[in-house]
Amino acid sequence: PSCELIPGCAPLNIKNGSSWAPTSCVNGYNDYGTECTIECAGGYERKGSVSIQCTTDGWNSTDGLSVIPSCELIPGCAPLNINIGSSWAPSSCVNGYNDYGTECSIECAGGYERKGSVSIQCTTDGWNSTKGLSVIPSCELIPGCAPLDTNIGSSWAPTSCVNGYNDYGTECSIECAVGYERKGSVSLQCTTNGWNSTDGLSVISSCELIPGCDPLNINIGSSWAPTSCANGYNDYGTECSIECA
Repeated sequence: PSCELIPGCAPLNIKNGSSWAPTSCVNGYNDYGTECTIECAGGYERKGSVSIQCTTDGWNSTDGLSVIPSCELIPGCAPLNINIGSSWAPSSCVNGYNDYGTECSIECAGGYERKGSVSIQCTTDGWNSTKGLSVIPSCELIPGCAPLDTNIGSSWAPTSCVNGYNDYGTECSIECAVGYERKGSVSLQCTTNGWNSTDGLSVISSCELIPGCDPLNINIGSSWAPTSCANGYNDYGTECSIECA
């Protein structure tokens, strides 16, 4: 008996950050003419040709060099993640690997508050906050209820109800201007389920324009009949007569 050399090329090695296609390139000896392509994971870049071919002289790259391509770690810091309620400036912080020394600042959307430092810097040890901690800042949802909208003809008391997020338990009352009438409960309360009216319904109260005509003014020496003409809004079709003293 004897040992004979297997014709072909040895299996390719899989190293950190790299893979080969097809997978048969790493699973056993490769026949002459086999072509294998290297693929690099995120954060790694290719060194050498993208493909190599098995020849009678061994593995040769498609560039004609007897060099096995590899994937090498990109120096710098990984792209930052964009989570709900947060963004990073400059935008390059999330679009690719960041060079050492790059500084990125987090910005939080309305209703979110920052946890951690406002800025972080890419160092040889990874992302470090400007406070020296290896903690990535984040934006967290502010617990409570969103500010209430002030629409034409309506206002809310206290004014803090419209000026910022409201703590659980806060009660807000709607007030309607002359010529507007309230739709819904007079008060709302901030609960863990959002704004709930004091009637127990998740409906935001509003002020709607009363259909009809404005009350008539009473000037010196004049009066209106019937008196309801001057005391409130008048329905369409109402007839009012002026009387002079």
